[in-house]
Amino acid sequence: MKKLVLVIFLFGLIANQSFAQSDLSTEERKLIKETVEQRSKELWRLHTQDYNEENLKRLMEFFVETEDKSWMGKPAILLDGIYFTHSKEEIEDIFSQVFERRHSAPFKLLENYFAVISEEVVVEIQTIENYIIAKNGNRSPDFEAGDTLVWILSDNAWKILHWHRTTQKKE
Repeated sequence: MKKLVLVIFLFGLIANQSFAQSDLSTEERKLIKETVEQRSKELWRLHTQDYNEENLKRLMEFFVETEDKSWMGKPAILLDGIYFTHSKEEIEDIFSQVFERRHSAPFKLLENYFAVISEEVVVEIQTIENYIIAKNGNRSPDFEAGDTLVWILSDNAWKILHWHRTTQKKE
């Protein structure tokens, strides 16, 4: 049953993507992809910088407002493993706790892909190698992460509608 639901979902996504992409030229799609890719680089640069109040504020500017009309009902803005975060306020609370303990989280981008769904929706999928440097100088073991971000054009800026992260220890 799960396979059938997945196949139906993927078929619907592909059908929708084909329709949306036919409305955009290759050059338009390329320009949208480059714009979102630049925005994404700004987001990831924050992770390599000091974790402080100013950068926390900058990080929060990447997320849509909780009241964004895209969500039908309760939003699921962040999914870390299997844990959902439903509001921008919850995300800020989580990241503020993280910023209290961490100095930075340098990473190496391994793979990065973008799907331009429409003029206002882009999906980014990436894998990274990462480690964390704590405020006390301790360094975590290396780990790998896979991220999926759904970017939408909101208030004339590309913002994260949904972000899913899966992590594992690097072997």
